[in-house]
Amino acid sequence: MQLGAFLDRDSFVQCRGMRGPKRLKVGEQLLKYFNVLSLTILFLAKPVTADESTTAQTVGAFTVFRAGGVSVFPSQGQRDPLSLDLHWTPFLRFEDLTARLDVGLSLVNLSGTNPFAIFGYEVFFAKNIDPSWAIEAGGGFQNWLENGGLTPVLSSFLLWSPTQELSLFQNIYLGLSKTFQDQASWQFRLGMALRIY
Repeated sequence: MQLGAFLDRDSFVQCRGMRGPKRLKVGEQLLKYFNVLSLTILFLAKPVTADESTTAQTVGAFTVFRAGGVSVFPSQGQRDPLSLDLHWTPFLRFEDLTARLDVGLSLVNLSGTNPFAIFGYEVFFAKNIDPSWAIEAGGGFQNWLENGGLTPVLSSFLLWSPTQELSLFQNIYLGLSKTFQDQASWQFRLGMALRIY
């Protein structure tokens, strides 16, 4: 599966604010590295446990999803108070460090615009700060369909997980994202992650 189907060169050519050969070349290189990292996580995100003779444990999950709400605050115009936010988030965990791919869809209704979809493609790295809490940071791209095109995004999350592993529930998350260029905005997210076996 080529995750970069939505992240191609034409998207950068059409994206306002990315004109010029130097910016286009940088954008193409970022997409290349992003696709490699994303596919690596997808390939490794399968249930794996360490050998009994080792103390470390590597765990992966392919069928993890996040569902919640997102509020979008553009640099210009009216905000979107609350919209549906859905994400597919396979991950690979080694002890207390986690690498996670995030492919998301947000249905946004900004004041003065027709409802539109935002597709997100990000890679995150999370670090446990105690048994229940973790911090997560990463970035990638968002595609504001029919409302501006492709834009870089940086994000961070605070995660709370139960100390005792549950069969379905994974964690509750609170997140903040920043987009740039013509689609500059702040985005706040709140929801929960579920693992479907």
